[in-house]
Amino acid sequence: MDDQEAVLDSTSLLLKELGFEVETARNGQEAIERYKRALEEGEAFHAVVMDLTVPGGMGGKEAIKRLKEIDPNVRAIVYTGYSNDPILSSFREYGFSGALKKPFKALQNRGAYNGDQKSRRGVDGIRSPKRRQVARIT
Repeated sequence: MDDQEAVLDSTSLLLKELGFEVETARNGQEAIERYKRALEEGEAFHAVVMDLTVPGGMGGKEAIKRLKEIDPNVRAIVYTGYSNDPILSSFREYGFSGALKKPFKALQNRGAYNGDQKSRRGVDGIRSPKRRQVARIT
């Protein structure tokens, strides 16, 4: 989830190149709606990747609270260009499973999503029945 189209496109492309199937959202509300729909369809997302700040819309900090209400087991990775934001160093306290700084490289992405995929789906990049060991979110 990212409000900047160029970032959304490049992140999606990068995740696809890593073997993930990708769904995108431009703000937190849209990400929540997609997550709920996937749960209802029985194809839960493996993880959600969210930008921390969305000017004029719901960002990752607000969206993770709502997602946790819907699914306490949601795996969410936050990313931001604000390297001094305290959420990056204490992301677990906010409900996130991982954190990345923008801009990030393919290897950082691979390290953030390391786990068993099994036919689960993800907003902004985590859906891959083709890969079994892509990333582990600790």
